[in-house]
Amino acid sequence: MKLLKSKMTGGILLVAGTSIGAGMLALPITTGAGGFFGALTLFSICFIFMMTTLFLWLEANMTFKEIDTNMITLARHRLGPIGEITAWVMFLMLMYAASAAYLSGMGSLLSKVVSGSTPFHVTDNQGIVAATFIFGLVVYLGASWVDGINRIAMLGLISTYLGMSLFITPFMKLNYFLEGDLKYLPAAVPIVVLAFISHVILPSLRVYCNDNLSDIKKILIWGNVIAFVVYIVWEMLIIGVIPLRGDAGLIHLGSQPHPVSALTYILHKDLGLSWIAITVGAFSFFALLSSFLGVGLALTDFLSDGLSIKKSKLGMLFLVFISFSLPLMFALFYPSGFVIALSYAGIFAAVLYGILPFAMVWKCRKAGIKSRYTLPGGKPVLFIVLFGTFVIIGIQVASRFGMLPLLGG
Repeated sequence: MKLLKSKMTGGILLVAGTSIGAGMLALPITTGAGGFFGALTLFSICFIFMMTTLFLWLEANMTFKEIDTNMITLARHRLGPIGEITAWVMFLMLMYAASAAYLSGMGSLLSKVVSGSTPFHVTDNQGIVAATFIFGLVVYLGASWVDGINRIAMLGLISTYLGMSLFITPFMKLNYFLEGDLKYLPAAVPIVVLAFISHVILPSLRVYCNDNLSDIKKILIWGNVIAFVVYIVWEMLIIGVIPLRGDAGLIHLGSQPHPVSALTYILHKDLGLSWIAITVGAFSFFALLSSFLGVGLALTDFLSDGLSIKKSKLGMLFLVFISFSLPLMFALFYPSGFVIALSYAGIFAAVLYGILPFAMVWKCRKAGIKSRYTLPGGKPVLFIVLFGTFVIIGIQVASRFGMLPLLGG
């Protein structure tokens, strides 16, 4: 019981929950066509790379003594006006697009549950508005409320995940693990990279953990290890039950406009798992909620820092309003807008947590500005991060313009 109540546990669940979004369901669809061992290799490389960028961001953040320092203050002091403007644009594009997607997903699920289980008919838009007010209120109430609700969401996520895993396992076929075409993996790199974006929660963790560096490092490691294990097991399960080719194959699934719905249908139809749609829906809701809470906490902290707004009751009300009003409008009136923005999310993330931390740390080390944490490896590791970041950007651009083999292409 003490373990469940500890801040260490809460922090680990915040990091894991921020990383594990409902997009996890689509990971086997986007990477599975490359084969299990190819996908496992890709996941491992992206995990190690993103952990390196995360701890590079930790070094950059720890050059400031103030525990509520966020990306804007760091960019302003370390990189000047160009760095500050870049941080503003990249962060808001990434967070607003993600928030709109989470609100849209939760609102749609809420509307289906209420309409299906009560006499009332609730539209998707009404569900989106309800989700915004209910879970926006949780963010307004502060980190302790976010922590508590996130623990409940993670408990639901873990329960539904274990349920799916337990009942899908008997249908696995070993020969499916020997299939795969590696040519499909490069285009999936930005998607896998985004699956390990817990970086947004780091500045909030400093406040949550009272700036205990040892605890922060443990939380970052274990939170991301949990996400990595969850992804690999889910990848193994789906690849083990769905063949590579055919109308019900991974390659065909990846070319569908709604691949997760198509996956749910195949699991229901071919495996006879009538409850799978309900379980996937519940898992999606908990995954969306945990990610939304992490992003909401990070976004309000970012705006508080960038706009110099104190977190009083009135200040938090304004921060929550500017955090979620625009994503709400996009989700209601221009849903294709955030879809377009999300298609470039890999570039936003690469600039924010690859290029900017590299530039900050490079400048600080050169100027002799000390950090409470130093990423091991010296200059070679810094240049590996920079090179990897440009590779991600290049792949994202090439993928968007049809220069890489795509599923269904």
